[in-house]
Amino acid sequence: MAWSAPKFIFQVLVWASFLSTGCASPGFAQTISKHPRHDLFADAVNYCRARTRAIPWNDEKTILCFNGPILADLDLTPILNLNNNGLFVVRSEGGDVVTAMKIADMLRDRNASVVIYDYCLSACAGFIFIASAETYVTRGTVVAWHAPSSDRSIKQHTHAELQRLREAQIRPYIAFFTSRAIDKRQRVDQFAYSPQSSHTRKMVWIKYDLSASYQDVFWMWNPRHHVNYFKTRITYEAYPESQDEVDEITRRFRLPDIIYDP
Repeated sequence: MAWSAPKFIFQVLVWASFLSTGCASPGFAQTISKHPRHDLFADAVNYCRARTRAIPWNDEKTILCFNGPILADLDLTPILNLNNNGLFVVRSEGGDVVTAMKIADMLRDRNASVVIYDYCLSACAGFIFIASAETYVTRGTVVAWHAPSSDRSIKQHTHAELQRLREAQIRPYIAFFTSRAIDKRQRVDQFAYSPQSSHTRKMVWIKYDLSASYQDVFWMWNPRHHVNYFKTRITYEAYPESQDEVDEITRRFRLPDIIYDP
């Protein structure tokens, strides 16, 4: 299949950036941490994979499964029934920001642990990812953020201008982020719509500005870059090791293209 010129140029720039940072490793995921509750989290994920209801929970109400979009009219009653210190096991492409914040606050009230598997995008990454005291991300999972774009076909803004517009939209939610920040003097709200590492900023700007029309550009955030941002204890069973691994995950689950943060 022939590549378009902008896509080919972007791919060349991505690989050039990886080579310049010594991150063009062909290998796959490398374990970051063996969590003492790894087996419990793994069992909870297996339990949720076997359930088809939108938000099922186990008989003891210690595991609550969430698989799908975060809808504006979502019934949140099951979260109220989750026991304190329970597990919220989630796989989501994102959705409504206000609902995501409500879910996050309810999970924090119950001191729930968030367990993410396969993928957590958009509002899931922006809000559920830092919902409570602890988040565990399983091997082979992508967590990715984006700056949602207009549906109009012709671009009216550069990526830098779009970011300024999105930062204005996130301002009503600043209290949500500052309450979860380690250092309240450090602004952390912009992370929901703005790439945080120099690599992803560069790659997002290149991909967006090379395109002829509006598009959502998704990016990851290496945990070594956000370890000092949030009170939430975030543990990756394994953070993806390369863009190749991320591309394989996105193909498997039919996700949008996601920029890997080395």
